[in-house]
Parts: sequence; structure tokens; C-alpha cells
Amino acid sequence: MKTLFFAILLCSLPGGSALLLADDQTKPPAETSKKSEGKGTLSKLELHVSGMSCHNCSDAVEDALAAVDGVEVESVDAKSNLAVVKYDPAKVDRAKMVAAVKATKKYVVEPTVDYSELEYQSDGSFSRGGKPFTGTATGTHGKSGKISQSYQFKEGKLHGLVREWYETGQMSGKKFYKDGKRHGKTEYWGEDGKLTASKIYKDDVHVDEDGNPVEE
Repeated sequence: MKTLFFAILLCSLPGGSALLLADDQTKPPAETSKKSEGKGTLSKLELHVSGMSCHNCSDAVEDALAAVDGVEVESVDAKSNLAVVKYDPAKVDRAKMVAAVKATKKYVVEPTVDYSELEYQSDGSFSRGGKPFTGTATGTHGKSGKISQSYQFKEGKLHGLVREWYETGQMSGKKFYKDGKRHGKTEYWGEDGKLTASKIYKDDVHVDEDGNPVEE
């Protein structure tokens, strides 16, 4: 299943290069920890929040998370469905953050699972436990254990932010999907961190900034 999963996601990459997924280009979304003066050790966590569509939405999610004791909100982005927080594990856990977002009655923190838990279906969708998967699926490099990819899904189809990283931790690619098709800006980086390609897609068609198809 893993081989087929990678084949589907890598087929659109330039030169057949491997693509890796993250929020910024140098720091993958794996949970990290560091000491903050007077606050002990803080851990970092990404939350896949669905239901956001504008700045007002991201502000509402940010307010909900910031109200939780022990949580510092780093960023909330409606386009990428991501909330990045730092938190004190001695005071709060992921479940409390999930509950705080759920209490808004508008937004939901979707599950994050290992991509090996997903099952590829004959129609090109992905399921988990027999149901179309909604949430984030991540993977790690075998040797280093560092994050290698992070894919967002909605009802079994790639939907939202898709990111991949080299084993060094450098991001290699960042894409957006809509209902299983590339839709938005796609970027690729070399291992040196330099941007190697940038394209815009609309329903899987390469377009220019005005939305006109571009001949490949």
C-alpha cells in the first residue's frame, strides 16, 4: 500500500524527484520542545482545523486556543487549515486543545495519523477503518526518523495542504489540493533550500496568474 501511495503523490513531481511536506521551509511540524523563561519546557504542535474559510475564522480559532491555560498560539491559517501552538505539557494536552476548538461549534480539529494506517481504494480515494479518511496523514524517514510528509485529506481525497521534506529536514515541496486535484500554488525546493519550481494549478490544470491554461 505504501508504494502505491507514494506513486500517486509523486507522479506529478518534476524530474521524478521525491517530495516532502511542512509549514515553513526549515522546521517540520513534528512536535518539538524548548524552555521558555519562567514557563518550563514548551512543546510545539500542529493542529489540522477544518471549517475555517477567512481571517475571522482563524481569529476565532486563535482566541479559543489562546484561552486555554498553558497554550501560546504561534499562528492560525485558514488557507492551510493549520493552527501552530506552543504549550506546556504540565498544564495542557492535545485533548484539551481539541475540546476548546470544538466548543466554538464551528470548527473541528481533525485527527493526525500515520500514513501507513490509510487504505488505498480502487476509486483513488483513501480510507481508514473502512471509512473515507478526513484529517492529516504523516510519515517519517526510515533512517533519521524525521518527518517526511504530511498530507491533508477530506472524505478520502487529498484536500488542503500537502508538504514533503528531505531527510535533512529541508522542505522539498508544498502543494494545495481541492477534492483530489492540485488547486493553488505548488512549490519545490532543492536540498540547498533554493526554490527550483513554482506553478499555479486550477483543478489539476497548470495556469498562469490570470487563470489561463499554460501549455506544458
